[in-house]
Amino acid sequence: MPAKQEIEVDPQIQIRLAEMLEELESKTELEGCAIISTTGLRIAHADSSIGPRIDADLYSASPAALVSLGSTVTLTLEYGEVTEVVVRGQKGYSIITVSKDLPFMLLSTSKKGYKLGYFFLLLRKTFKKAADLLQGTTIGTASY
Repeated sequence: MPAKQEIEVDPQIQIRLAEMLEELESKTELEGCAIISTTGLRIAHADSSIGPRIDADLYSASPAALVSLGSTVTLTLEYGEVTEVVVRGQKGYSIITVSKDLPFMLLSTSKKGYKLGYFFLLLRKTFKKAADLLQGTTIGTASY
């Protein structure tokens, strides 16, 4: 009996997601856009999202840990469910958009801080579109 994959997404849906992420990047200063499972596996990404000097697996796995920590903090402080995690570095921002009801998240980065509010709006809309495309997709138990 063949082993079941953790994520089984129709290749046509993955292509549509990648095109959607590429369009988002081409119209904004966002980069590194990717749809990632809550366990840290890439589902789809824009072609430009992973540079040669970045470990793609680490780039995908790190947001899962950040969202878990952010969720613990917001629930402990009784702020409700986490919806975004923003990490600010000296040269830019990483933005992770999540929903407690969905088994995936949207990761993006930007070097522009003055447009964060605008980016939040675009990322929420993109996340909703991704949710519609991935409706019915199940993510199994991690097997690593």
